Amino acid sequence: MTIVRCTPQLALCAAAAFLAASLCGCSSKSPCQNPTGDGCGRTGAYTDDDPHSVCHVCCESAGSSDAWTEVSQTDIASAQFTAFASQGHPVPGTASFSMIGATWNGSYFSFDGQTLDGVLNYHLLTRGRNDEGNLQLFYFNPGDCCVSAAPLNCTIARN
Repeated sequence: MTIVRCTPQLALCAAAAFLAASLCGCSSKSPCQNPTGDGCGRTGAYTDDDPHSVCHVCCESAGSSDAWTEVSQTDIASAQFTAFASQGHPVPGTASFSMIGATWNGSYFSFDGQTLDGVLNYHLLTRGRNDEGNLQLFYFNPGDCCVSAAPLNCTIARN
């Protein structure tokens, strides 16, 4: 990691910071295939707390892991979703989920389901904001497996 210490020459400092970021391979590109939910209707036909309003979700870990997940509706306003989750560290792995349900608990959307073989469970809690919510992949109880990431930076695209 390159540390740039600023001196009174602010323009030079800004250029050095930009160069350091570009040399380290840092990227602000989202790992989600559709990070902003292009193709979602955004009609406003549903209230924001209605799971039927959710078209697409993209979340990335804002913590120490590099976990991310992408959730897409199976049909317009169905409140049924598919999900993909991936993490490179601390424990690498990916998983796909084809039957994810969504509920609103009064504060957050909860997306829950499991793999087709029933072995791995999926849980995403978000309001679609930055620095909140969590993503967990687990066998029997949250924390007993591969991914437990929080906080998340999430975007929810609406129907």
